[in-house]
Amino acid sequence: MDDHEYKMLKEKYLHTIANLTLSGNNGSLGNRPFMDKKTMNVDGKNRAIEFSRLWLNSYLKKINEWNIMELNRRFDLVIKRFLDLALSGH
Repeated sequence: MDDHEYKMLKEKYLHTIANLTLSGNNGSLGNRPFMDKKTMNVDGKNRAIEFSRLWLNSYLKKINEWNIMELNRRFDLVIKRFLDLALSGH
């Protein structure tokens, strides 16, 4: 990710639904680079996204870079899932 894309992501997308996820390890993962968040395993404590069993993190397991293009793809997936659940009455 170049500086311009990073700045845009930080200013425009930082607190959007596509850029957020659930984790019991936010303190450990913090502001680390995406690949650290994806693969981090300190002292066998499986803190990374790749160990998550949540549907919300399934897309993140499949990618190796976090950028605006991937963020937009994830946004579409999350919104579609939300609408499917809302319309099905669950």
